[in-house]
Amino acid sequence: MMEFIGLMALQHTLLKNHTQQSEEEYYRSYSEGVFARTRRTVMMLKALLFKRRELKNPQEDFRHHDGQRTD
Repeated sequence: MMEFIGLMALQHTLLKNHTQQSEEEYYRSYSEGVFARTRRTVMMLKALLFKRRELKNPQEDFRHHDGQRTD
């Protein structure tokens, strides 16, 4: 009977560790996905803003802070 209880305790510990690992992996992959979607959204909004500025002032020279042209 003691061996059975020991096996049950071991199984419980292994299951708990597995669940904790998969939970951590789930949250890590979820946060990476959120970061990627946020980054894509920001890049899209920047592109739209640039396009809007370009349409308003087509002759204006758009430069980054380092002096490189953006187009």
